[in-house]
Amino acid sequence: MLSALQRQKLEHFFGVFDTDHDGYLERSDFESLVQNLAAVRGASPGSPDYDDLHSLWMMVWDQLEKESDVNRDDIVSPDEWCNLADQILSSGDGYATVMNAIGLRTFDQIDGDGDGEITPDEWAAFYAAHEIDRAAADEVFEQFDTDHDGRLSREETMDRLHEFFNSDDPSAPGNSFFGRLPQLSERSS
Repeated sequence: MLSALQRQKLEHFFGVFDTDHDGYLERSDFESLVQNLAAVRGASPGSPDYDDLHSLWMMVWDQLEKESDVNRDDIVSPDEWCNLADQILSSGDGYATVMNAIGLRTFDQIDGDGDGEITPDEWAAFYAAHEIDRAAADEVFEQFDTDHDGRLSREETMDRLHEFFNSDDPSAPGNSFFGRLPQLSERSS
């Protein structure tokens, strides 16, 4: 069962994907996300980079809808989103087979030049595509860059993503993976 902090993080994460801010996820939100990601990367429709982004995020949407849209209304509610995450995170292999796999693909998408590391500008572009401000991007990047080399390795990034989904520690740096969380509630302390 999700803790109060995990639920708060997942609801915040839901809002990152809800590009039209209507309180539900639908295919159009993921289409908008692709447009935003492509724009910050300078990838035009029909280019290999655009096609890769589109393929990844439409696959994510298709799986999300298939696994979480229990009433088959072609939208995913916050409760359906959290219920699916709870199922995945409660499963012994769930995180490794689903969340970690998507995280690795996402890392590759953020790593625009493909050098195996994320620069501050690549991280800021990722945040910009999700309509999260540059100041937050810089703050989170600094927290995540544990060896202070000015780059995020795959290991640093995946460790923070694991914290985001699994940690119940309100001070864990990974809690901010998708931007600063609104004030942590008293229940999660």
